[in-house]
Amino acid sequence: MPFLLREACVKSYFYAVSMKFIMELNMDPIRTALAAYGLSGKIFHAPFLIANPAFELVAVVERSKSESASLSPAPLIVRSFDALLSDDSIELVVVNSPSGLHFDMVKKALNAGKHVVVEKPFTATTAEARELIDLACEQQLLLTVYHNRRLESGFLTVQKLLQEGTLGKISQFHTCVDRFRPQLGPKLWKETANPAAGLLYDFGSHMIDEALMLFGRPQGIFADIRCQRVGATASDYFILRFDYSNPLGDFCAEMRASMVAQAPTPHYTIHGHKGSYVKNNGDIQERLLQTGVQPLTAKWCAESKVDWGKLYQAGDVTSCVSVNGGYIDFYDNIAAVLLQGESLMVDPEQAFEVIELLEIAQRSAAQGCVIKL
Repeated sequence: MPFLLREACVKSYFYAVSMKFIMELNMDPIRTALAAYGLSGKIFHAPFLIANPAFELVAVVERSKSESASLSPAPLIVRSFDALLSDDSIELVVVNSPSGLHFDMVKKALNAGKHVVVEKPFTATTAEARELIDLACEQQLLLTVYHNRRLESGFLTVQKLLQEGTLGKISQFHTCVDRFRPQLGPKLWKETANPAAGLLYDFGSHMIDEALMLFGRPQGIFADIRCQRVGATASDYFILRFDYSNPLGDFCAEMRASMVAQAPTPHYTIHGHKGSYVKNNGDIQERLLQTGVQPLTAKWCAESKVDWGKLYQAGDVTSCVSVNGGYIDFYDNIAAVLLQGESLMVDPEQAFEVIELLEIAQRSAAQGCVIKL
């Protein structure tokens, strides 16, 4: 069921969060800590926490470096995750560590009484995901997953086109993230066969979340998952095909990522009976953040025409104005949940379903067949 239809059907996880965090509201900033300060901490979390007055970034775990000291205001640097958890004043912990550590670190944080935002992928297995969801409910704490591609221009524009019926009945959907890195990178936890490692869990978790939000649960899954680079033991190539038959049409959604693809491929291609939409360029937010642009205004990441997609209808080709991305909305939502009692943007049950479909995809690849759901 597409997101616009299934939204009301998804269990609202928020109501399992303790009422004490609603009834005892105050406007003091939410005291927040980062579990790591690599790319994720520097680019995807710290800028938005600092820009949002509802949060105070009070601590960062850096085991040997002190790079977060350059932030303003500068957080306390602690050398271990346990030291961070021992601070009773910290209310929210962002677990943005290597994916294989997510389960243990989230479990520790919840047991320490902290609300938790965890980077994707949520966990390595559905058993781990279910245990954490149950623990958060038991402890009456917020738990959510940073599925930020829901807040990128391509996804939001496709979602708008679907909601408006611009393309008619859908016949094909393709999304692709290609890289050209034929040698293994230095981050061994991403490149070797560790739990939740490899491109499938890295980009695949994003793409599956997008498919679920746009189209709902598929009727069948086929996957081709490979290690193509010399020395690779974690996936560095995959194709996922989700089969759909629903009010949007009878179609397949194909998701692909590769680390050995030098020629550019459109990020999104969607065909329908009334037209097609193609977006070549990815969202600009990460590029802006890497160059030091800070998210201080609502239009900080407005795309220029060169980044817009193209709409093909009745023989005409026109530029399709992108819906601006907005990673900033993620933490706006966390603040609204904790301070105003609103519902979570990323319900952990949705993140659980992503891990479930990743497991099914791996079974499909191992068996070489479509798995019916």
